[in-house]
Amino acid sequence: MQTAGFSDYIPHPSFEFDGEDLPGIWVGKYITGHRTTTTPPITQGPPEIKAGATMTRTQTIAAQLVQSQGFAQANNISGTSILTRNRDWGAIAYLTHSRYGLNRHGVSANFSTVSGAGGDATSTTGNPYGVFDVAGGVWESVAAYVNNNSARINFMTQALTIPANARYVDVYIAGTPNSADTAANNYNLNANRAGNATFETSSPGRAWFGATAQFPFGGSPVFNRGGRPVFPQPDVSNWQFYFRGSSGQANSTGGSRVVVIP
Repeated sequence: MQTAGFSDYIPHPSFEFDGEDLPGIWVGKYITGHRTTTTPPITQGPPEIKAGATMTRTQTIAAQLVQSQGFAQANNISGTSILTRNRDWGAIAYLTHSRYGLNRHGVSANFSTVSGAGGDATSTTGNPYGVFDVAGGVWESVAAYVNNNSARINFMTQALTIPANARYVDVYIAGTPNSADTAANNYNLNANRAGNATFETSSPGRAWFGATAQFPFGGSPVFNRGGRPVFPQPDVSNWQFYFRGSSGQANSTGGSRVVVIP
């Protein structure tokens, strides 16, 4: 299949925006973090994407959207900054697994909340030039949700559904009626969504290499990716294929990452 601007290949959905082909995207090298002063008064500094920063947690999905969308302007970066979408995470996961990344070798998990604390082993390329902490660290909220009707989407999640954010959010269908809004049904209903490293890299309940794969449903309609395994898993070195649902509310183990569209 040929697509405008490409030959013999279907472009990954992360590299299309508003019907136009993109030359690429800029992905935050680290999970969005901050510095905290070490002397009184203790204050939290502005968002930053640097090694050694403390990963910013305890934010609602609404706060993560606002923070991500304001990052480019606040830091004089050319382009449109957004919260990572599911499609962007899919591109990261596939490139990590490809010959342009670790070539099927696992990426090491960062079992701390300090960006880059595990060194180059926690990079998607195994060197300083990759994306860090896609395994371990915090559960990363992405701008993607199952649209299981407004009554089931709580207040914190409604930021994803407003028209102004429609261009920057991946929306998935849910089983109907509400009794059919289950992880298994939603998983099967969205089997045609290629490129997001969900259906094509998993079977119900398990992603590649034994990572958890639970499609969002009910009161947990927002996608989480990456993150730290709560229980021992067969292979935590490929946690970039993990996904689950969350409520979109603030919690101490959740964070986010910025993407910039040129």
